[in-house]
Amino acid sequence: MTLAAQVRDGLRAAGVEEAGRLAVAVSGGLDSMVLLRTCAALGRDLVALHVDHQLRSGGHEDAAFVAALARDLGADFEGLSVEVADGNVQAEARRARYASLAEAADRHGCRWVVTAHTASDQAETVLAALARGAGLRGLAGMPLNRTIGPGVTLVRPMLAVSRAAVESEAATRRWSWREDASNAGRAYRRNRLRADVLPWMEAEHGDGVDLRIAASATAARAALGLVQERLQALTVGTGRLAVEGLRALSRDAQSLVLAEAAAQWAPEAGRSASVVARLATLVDAEVGACVESGGLRVWRERAAVRFETSAAPVLDGMLVSTPLLEAPDSFPADRFTEVVDVDRVSGSVQVRGWREGDRIQPVGMVGSRLVSDLLRERGVARADRAHVPVVLVEGEVAWVVGHRLSARVAVTAETRGVLEWAWRRSEGAG
Repeated sequence: MTLAAQVRDGLRAAGVEEAGRLAVAVSGGLDSMVLLRTCAALGRDLVALHVDHQLRSGGHEDAAFVAALARDLGADFEGLSVEVADGNVQAEARRARYASLAEAADRHGCRWVVTAHTASDQAETVLAALARGAGLRGLAGMPLNRTIGPGVTLVRPMLAVSRAAVESEAATRRWSWREDASNAGRAYRRNRLRADVLPWMEAEHGDGVDLRIAASATAARAALGLVQERLQALTVGTGRLAVEGLRALSRDAQSLVLAEAAAQWAPEAGRSASVVARLATLVDAEVGACVESGGLRVWRERAAVRFETSAAPVLDGMLVSTPLLEAPDSFPADRFTEVVDVDRVSGSVQVRGWREGDRIQPVGMVGSRLVSDLLRERGVARADRAHVPVVLVEGEVAWVVGHRLSARVAVTAETRGVLEWAWRRSEGAG
């Protein structure tokens, strides 16, 4: 089958209408330049969209290169520029890119944004997911299509095409493209998978490893669809799954359904086998039992397991820090006031609510202990713990307001300067 026929079939499988206008995301690299030419050969009405992430030099040259080809093919062109937020560079770049592509597609009257992800890209995605233990969702890899904006769908018509086939097409037709030097480095995990892992697998298992992994991802995607159907059938309200329905499933099916529910509310939680195992205990737990992890909170209700995101709690006050000329003869009796060593709190100070896993080294104790244990002993109900203010210095718990101070900030015989920390509660707070 020719590459053009594979792309045509991929578009059909993704639900793209025969006469619909397509926005093609074109970086200037091999895969996307071949995709643009192939879509043009299929007679599609096209607009080429190039996104400059402003992360490397050469972006303007790439845009000009793509614009020239678009002009030669009779396609419209628009160059887009995005700012990438701090954090995971690849993830933030992808988020910014898709948002910009969706907006541009809408401007150009396109319902579909077409990308050049190949079976080789799919294989890299699946291998990376396997390495981090991402479960069925990870095995399913990238979907053939997904919504990226109001009325705009991203489609990947080359997921069944190997990179080798794309290279062969370009070589046969003597097509040119731009090389991104960053793809040759080893800084990113995907580059290492592409340059080291997949070639080794092909040497061991023969050509077509990427196609076979991509086919497995397609099968996993179908299985995921069945799990999502079961999840929908068990849903009895927003975020609620019927306990009796869960009990009717096998343990393995329970785990798959709970993992998918968790992933829909908090993706990181859904990837953790240990979190999913804890969620499974809620099916037969007492009413009020709770599992929290990665921004996810799951409660056992009378007849349902309820999922919700654990939003940042609202704290009823603020921390006031006042320098004192000297350490007081006696320490405050008010449990919302403490005196601390100024030299030990010179770093970043943050105030937030209690979180699962917080630890403190209380004054007068050897070693650290869980803040949750401390609060339980002091009679603080689990539902109220997230509203207990916690002061951190350089990321470590320094004061559980109203309860215990950490030895790491406490005044000692060597203290040269002191601060008074006071928690001022908001007016009207109980």
